Amino acid sequence: MAESNNNEPKKNEDGASNSGKDAPLLSLSDLRPDKIATVSPSGAASLASVKKEPSKFGIWIHKHCAWLFNIHSLFYFGLIIFAVAMGWTGYALINNSFVQAYGWDFCSQFMTFYYDFWDDWHEFFRTGKFVLYDTNTFLGTDNIGSNSYYGLFDPFVVALNLFPRAWIPQTSTIMTLLKLVVAAFCMRAYLKYMDIQEGTARFGAVAYAFSGYMCFMAGFQTTVAACCYVPLILLGIEKVIKERKPSCLIWGLFLEGITSFFFLVVLCIWGVLYALWRFFWTIKQRKAKENWLVIAFGVASFGVGLLLCSWTLLPSLRESSLSGRTVSVGSIYLAQITNALKSFDIKSLFTLLFQQVGDNTGRELMGLISFFYPTSGYLYLPLSASAGGYVYDSWTASIFCYTPFVILFFVAFMNSIRKKKWNHLILIAICLYLLFTTFAYYFFYAFTGNGYGRWFIILVPEIIYYGCWAFDDRKNQPKAFMPTATLLALAGTIGTYALTVMLLSGKTFTPSVNADGYYVTSYLTAGEVTGSVSVSRMWYIYYQCALVVIEGAVMTYFLNKEWLHKVLFAFISVEAIVAGNMSFVYGALWNIDTAYNGGAAAYANTTEVLERVNNQDRSFFRTYCDASGEGNYAMGVNYNGASCFHSLMNFETYDFDVMAHITDAGATHTAYGTSYWNPSWGGKYANKRYAADIQLGYKKYIIKNDGYWVKDDAGNDYNFESQNVPFDCVLDEKASGNDYRVYTYDDEAYATNSYVSLGHGVDNSKLFAIEHTSGSQVYSRFYGGGDATNTRRAEHTMVEGAILTDEDAANMPEGFTTSSATPTAYGSQIYCYGRKYSTTGENKYLPASGTKYAADGPAYFLKESGVSTYTNFASGSYQRDLDHIVFYPTTGFGSYFNSDPNGAYFDLYTSTSNTTRYYMIGDTYKDDGNGNKVIDKTDQLLNFEYHAIDNMGDAAGTYRNLFGMYAKGRVKYIVVCAPGPAESNGVANYVYFSSDLRIYMQERSAIEQQYDFLRESKFQNVVQVSSNEYTFTTNYDATTYPDGRFCVTQIAYDKGWSVTANGKSLKTYKLDGGFVGFIAPAGEATYDMVYVTPYIKGTSFLFAGGIIVYASYLTYGFVRDLKRIKKEQQDLAVAPRGK
Repeated sequence: MAESNNNEPKKNEDGASNSGKDAPLLSLSDLRPDKIATVSPSGAASLASVKKEPSKFGIWIHKHCAWLFNIHSLFYFGLIIFAVAMGWTGYALINNSFVQAYGWDFCSQFMTFYYDFWDDWHEFFRTGKFVLYDTNTFLGTDNIGSNSYYGLFDPFVVALNLFPRAWIPQTSTIMTLLKLVVAAFCMRAYLKYMDIQEGTARFGAVAYAFSGYMCFMAGFQTTVAACCYVPLILLGIEKVIKERKPSCLIWGLFLEGITSFFFLVVLCIWGVLYALWRFFWTIKQRKAKENWLVIAFGVASFGVGLLLCSWTLLPSLRESSLSGRTVSVGSIYLAQITNALKSFDIKSLFTLLFQQVGDNTGRELMGLISFFYPTSGYLYLPLSASAGGYVYDSWTASIFCYTPFVILFFVAFMNSIRKKKWNHLILIAICLYLLFTTFAYYFFYAFTGNGYGRWFIILVPEIIYYGCWAFDDRKNQPKAFMPTATLLALAGTIGTYALTVMLLSGKTFTPSVNADGYYVTSYLTAGEVTGSVSVSRMWYIYYQCALVVIEGAVMTYFLNKEWLHKVLFAFISVEAIVAGNMSFVYGALWNIDTAYNGGAAAYANTTEVLERVNNQDRSFFRTYCDASGEGNYAMGVNYNGASCFHSLMNFETYDFDVMAHITDAGATHTAYGTSYWNPSWGGKYANKRYAADIQLGYKKYIIKNDGYWVKDDAGNDYNFESQNVPFDCVLDEKASGNDYRVYTYDDEAYATNSYVSLGHGVDNSKLFAIEHTSGSQVYSRFYGGGDATNTRRAEHTMVEGAILTDEDAANMPEGFTTSSATPTAYGSQIYCYGRKYSTTGENKYLPASGTKYAADGPAYFLKESGVSTYTNFASGSYQRDLDHIVFYPTTGFGSYFNSDPNGAYFDLYTSTSNTTRYYMIGDTYKDDGNGNKVIDKTDQLLNFEYHAIDNMGDAAGTYRNLFGMYAKGRVKYIVVCAPGPAESNGVANYVYFSSDLRIYMQERSAIEQQYDFLRESKFQNVVQVSSNEYTFTTNYDATTYPDGRFCVTQIAYDKGWSVTANGKSLKTYKLDGGFVGFIAPAGEATYDMVYVTPYIKGTSFLFAGGIIVYASYLTYGFVRDLKRIKKEQQDLAVAPRGK
């Protein structure tokens, strides 16, 4: 499709025309001495000449920065693009503190990840050691492999490190605007190289930078960055073919690779196809030798580009392969095509190759809608919003290039026919096939995904180039072309809407061969609204029709005007501003001050507390935080949590994740008659279960100062011991603040408390095989679904024992065997009765300060007459704050659940979908001096939990509903009281059923026996050398463990981890479903545990090889040019005078 125009006027070095009104405002000839000043006969400069005479600095600046004085220079072009970009997201800049905070992935992933990346880069700047293993990403993961996908090495993200961490919301927005500027410059360079005139190239560049694709993908920051380099890669291919210059292609691929390996795959596939197409259509323009050189340079350029980014590419591909995507709809589709070819089943092959896009009529219309209409956000297209099924469809994207290019496409098409440009027409037919059949949606991802529309980006530059080609040739075309094209564009605009109404409105779609996870079962056309899409989009029809008519009329009437390109630049800019701001109307804008991660003030307060915590203790540990909001919240405020929403989280831990109900079992779908499994991409844990907390290494508990204490009139706390934290945790007053209290294990009491640093040894007689269910990747001996029994059994096994993979269990070293016994959970389920206590008036969950019963705290309603009335508990509706559901032992009201005066541990299994408070009331004990425990205080608040339950969201989820409660005393009552309307979306009542609570209990004395085991077996002298290295010691008895002792660490498993003991390398195991384990030798041992990214050493050689090859090419070119210059000088020296 690409061709050259030779009727281009001459241009200056900035690319601007030197003719007519395009002439520079000031030329260098104006700086000649005779034009600078006029001297009077007396020798003194006249006043007029002094005023006109420029300073030396003025002369220098005019000479070296002439572009500042040329309004048509690229400098001002860049400023205009930046201004349009600000208008494009103007609503957010004005109303959201200069933050482009799209909802969904933009805030919950990208912007939050940028905080973590900032921390990682600054760790590198501080220590000189790059964070290869990131403990902040879920349970820990290969930083390069997992986070390159989200922009860890994206130059625009790396640039954020130049500014303070707190500025990330604003600086990331500025970087987005700069990405659009870079995209425009790269597109202009490509178009110029393709012989498009300067003015045309500029409005083509603005169309690319703000294309419908960019608008639709604005919520995916890495995608926007990846789009910057697409024209650079196309330009590089052209330079290789025409000039055999590889640099542009090499660096384009390199930048694409370090920004997004996902798009690198797409662009390598498309780039090869584009290169072959351009090569063979221009093959006759070169000699045979030149053609072979082009092939050699092309292959070498792709190879070197891939070598230079191999250090991110290969680790990323490895991490992606662990995610379960190797068995996908794409791979099944490819297998079907392969089978059809092998069996010569032409009918099946034809059906597969020409299948409706994504087995869905809405997807089939997507290409048409996105060509004629702008986007309406980043979740759906304006004429086909989701009304049933998933709200976002990964098959959806946009190829909209604004109204002038819709019209110019038809002009170009007619021009191709007129000029018999068969290559144009063939390529259009191929692109239409790719757009309107399923094949391309798998092909461009090497058949590894479940179908994506993100490959649309490869069509956008070609649509724009095609339109620019037609525009530059407009004077040679019949005058009827432009009005005819306008009518065709109008017919297409109206016809597309009519098709959506006929084919989508009121229809329900069910998959016949492909049931992917994003399938939309019904759609809303432009005029239809519903709860999730409450604003009509009918105006898009009138708006776009009006644009076609008005802009088509202008282009027709002023067809041959030299300034028409400026008008089209303005048209596209205005359309882009409208389209960009529609993302906030039909999408979402998270208020940076009140919504994003709890609001700016709360976010800053949490970050401040975490800074104190991290500065005090730089060892490895996990932190529980009451403020935990979105799944990636921990990455944003810089602490090791156990929650995430991340497409490439560490899937090596998936068995542990499901056993601990941090995530679910994923979903199984069927495509082309074959089942495939989609894992979950997120997980969350904030449940405070003691066994899980030990395995995960929880040490710090950050508790909000809201509602846990009641203050008297003097401002003193009198709500007693009420925090739900592990028994040995103590208040850290130095780390605590006005908003939070920090509880921690005391390092000085490490030998006697229950905290385990980094890992511990296990009982070799309690080794169990996981025993996966045949054909399942998740169901096993320790996981069968959403039952609390399996969760408790798995976690309690991990305290003293270990769970091995089936492969390791089948190949146990000598002296070790797995147990065939059935693992059991500690403690037992207990049963109870219930009452409902109803309080009145101001006497709610907490009594009013200053009242006669205020000092009784949350237990007031059990003590004071006239405050509350009770009835026996029954399932039904309850008033928030006013009604208290009280569960008590079957031995009678006022009796105890536990017998140990030191306390008990409870697991509460809540199946209610209502976020509510749970707390325990009972008696505390003290020593009477004779070794006996006697009652100290009665009816005290022994613990309290709300935020952990609230953070877990819908507690009815099958993996979020088992919470640990620590009670220091003897428990009489377990109380349920839901928060008031202000915290529950205005719903006054909540429903509670008798089946909504199951209670499991262990006496504290039983828990202490397990703690004693850990005190004996936990690692000693643990030092975190860096994020990639730990040292520690053990000293296990040789009599008890003659063959060594299995040990499990709290570090999430990855093949990059290695362990040495006394300098000897040890085999690593994946234990407990996802943690690094090894066999410790008996006796004293010193360990070094080191992480190195898999493939990083090999890719370092590949990178070095790429650098050597590229440097050799540059050196050869430099030497060749020196020889050429020397020869020219010699020829000049011997040439006859005057020749």
